[in-house]
Amino acid sequence: MRNLGPLLGFVLLAAVVALFGASWLLPSRVEVERHELIAAPRERLHAWVGDLRRWPEFAPWSERADPTAVFRFEGPGDEAGAVLAWRGERLGEGRLTVTASDPAKGLWYDLSLAGGRRLWKGAVRYLPAGSPGATEVVWSQAGELGGVLARWQGLAVDRALGPALEESLERLAGLVEGSPAGPDRPKPPGD
Repeated sequence: MRNLGPLLGFVLLAAVVALFGASWLLPSRVEVERHELIAAPRERLHAWVGDLRRWPEFAPWSERADPTAVFRFEGPGDEAGAVLAWRGERLGEGRLTVTASDPAKGLWYDLSLAGGRRLWKGAVRYLPAGSPGATEVVWSQAGELGGVLARWQGLAVDRALGPALEESLERLAGLVEGSPAGPDRPKPPGD
């Protein structure tokens, strides 16, 4: 019984080394992607997606997700350089910066979360759909995973972020399909 201490120590050390070593076999990058067929032309979609002031109505970063969240907008909502920033108890601190915007193709962005400790690339792309007047919308986010813990956490990202993107696409579809002409819709208060 006295010799069990060193054996337990060795087993524990071997387990830590195995977990650490196995983490380097896990992907160093994670990407989450969801699709939604929306019964609206690209121009109407872009009136919502291209205007960051409308994102809190459908995006995962919203007052629904965190009623304490305060949102700030910088620059024109439909051009590269436009920013949607937020801070809230549940959402924490985040900043979405548009890197490219095209009414025919979609919107691309950089996303900084947790005070800049997590960086993501994202896109809301418009693809042709089989139905006239409809658009397939593809929302994706991708990020590099750092060390050991982040790579293990990366295994759960799709399960955690995927449903939020699905819900956001469904909410976007309801808003776009129910809106009269998109761009003519009144802006949210505070604009």
